[in-house]
Amino acid sequence: MKVAIACGGTGGHFFPGVAVGKALIHRGNDVLLIASEKSVDREGAKGVEDARIEFLPAVAMVRGRLWSFFLGLSKAIFRCLRWFWHWRPDVVLVMGGFTSVAPAMVGRLFGARVFLHEANSIPGRANRILARLCHGIFVGFPAAQSHFPGRHVQVTGTPVRAQFQAPLPNDACEQFGLIEGQATLLVMGGSQGAQAINELMLELGPILSERYPTLQFVHLTGRNDNAQLTAMYQKTGARYVVAGFCEDTTRVVRLASAVISRAGASSLAEFAVVGLPSLLVPYPSAVDDHQEHNALSFSEDGAAIRIKQSELDPPTVAEVLGRLLFDSDLRASMTDALGKWDSRMAAEQIADSLLGDALNRSGDIKSLEGSYEGLKSSGNESVDRSNFETRPCASL
Repeated sequence: MKVAIACGGTGGHFFPGVAVGKALIHRGNDVLLIASEKSVDREGAKGVEDARIEFLPAVAMVRGRLWSFFLGLSKAIFRCLRWFWHWRPDVVLVMGGFTSVAPAMVGRLFGARVFLHEANSIPGRANRILARLCHGIFVGFPAAQSHFPGRHVQVTGTPVRAQFQAPLPNDACEQFGLIEGQATLLVMGGSQGAQAINELMLELGPILSERYPTLQFVHLTGRNDNAQLTAMYQKTGARYVVAGFCEDTTRVVRLASAVISRAGASSLAEFAVVGLPSLLVPYPSAVDDHQEHNALSFSEDGAAIRIKQSELDPPTVAEVLGRLLFDSDLRASMTDALGKWDSRMAAEQIADSLLGDALNRSGDIKSLEGSYEGLKSSGNESVDRSNFETRPCASL
């Protein structure tokens, strides 16, 4: 099959899309990845070698910027028309966000089967609109099913990159300047970074270093200026890594002993796959407060500890992180709870579902053609073959 996967906008859309793309390529299919023009997608695209990638403008629909949205959408539709005219996809899989709108619309125009993956527990505006165009929907959280009434919904979890299952190199710690066997705290805010967590660490870092002198830090700051954070870690004397963006987060996540992070669906899926204890600080301005709902789903199962951004108090957070890092009973129970959310097979499951849909439709067409031949052989020459050939399309 020819499969177009629209997965741009954030790392939480891009990397799960890449995971499904690789699963489809492994099965012998032709895949086109459609990303946004944002720097996070262009950085992530550098690590993709076995799929063609094209880029679209991604402008969200926000009050006061409707003209920019429609202009960007028009450009995106024109590009998709040009691509799909020469390379007609059999299937379009959209991973959510406004980068998905044009590929879904144009895909339907060209007769492709269109599917949506919703990673969050509460679907965003773009996905609620896109669901009307889709033949099937995959979700990362069971709670999301109720937001797509009347649609065929399959709970798969959120796909994660295959690298999370590959063995770590023997020198993985050395590559990051870390000491193997020592507790390591990962600090991250997703692909966009998190200013509130960065500001918290300016006070929290010295407290943790004083309480736990051997504690190591890996801090991914996003695009923010990290000069202050670097100066802070240097002053504490702790072993640390500070970077705006890490091309291989699959390694640092597996090297960490615990993490303080936002509650993006893709990040949570990665923590679950490796069994990483986490303190989640949901982004309070997320659309429909979806990160809060993501974090609640994990915390209610005992798979994470959740704290609101407005309640970030350095001494209290230091206490919680100390337990996540060194309380063996808590770490064991949390690892067990994370097993429920392990979605390492999600990419394979989605790829198989897409192929299964194609095989079922192929079987339907053969069945219809067989019915035509049966009627013809019985002497009924008045049967119009076009009725059989067009009926599968009419059922879309």
